[in-house]
Amino acid sequence: MLLRLIARLNEDPAVHGIMLELPLPGHLSASKIEQAISPKKDIDGVTPRNKLATVTGDVGLPLFHMLQRENATVTVCHSRTPDIALHLGHAEVAFVAVGRPDVVRRDMVHPELTVVDAGINEGENGKIVGDVAADVEESVKALSPVPGGVGTLTTAILFENLMKAIDIQLGEVNE
Repeated sequence: MLLRLIARLNEDPAVHGIMLELPLPGHLSASKIEQAISPKKDIDGVTPRNKLATVTGDVGLPLFHMLQRENATVTVCHSRTPDIALHLGHAEVAFVAVGRPDVVRRDMVHPELTVVDAGINEGENGKIVGDVAADVEESVKALSPVPGGVGTLTTAILFENLMKAIDIQLGEVNE
């Protein structure tokens, strides 16, 4: 039923953007549904054709370059980096967006660290949690809230992507 709805939205010229809100109920396959969304209407960058460009181009790489332009020394870690705590130990600011709860725990941080948690996950009882454990807030200089932190910026970027999708669909820019 949801796949049929997405197919109709893909074909509807009055619909310019589709965003799949995660997490989905357990009986639905996020991967299958993401693949059904037209890349031209995928304003969240979740379709296989858009995912690499969005994750690499819109999140990690621009942030890395922005920090370098501000003369920051940047260490890049990922979900499989051994001993993330070692790298956090030297950091003044940490940006966390792995997509898994409790990637950063209280024993990995220090009181002078500012943490920007851009993760969004479904925790126990369906509660939305970030990638940073809740008790980390007591052990760092500052921690962005989840939900309610970087989400506002994400919403603004989604609307920017919607405007680009409209331009693409109207043939005003190349894909």
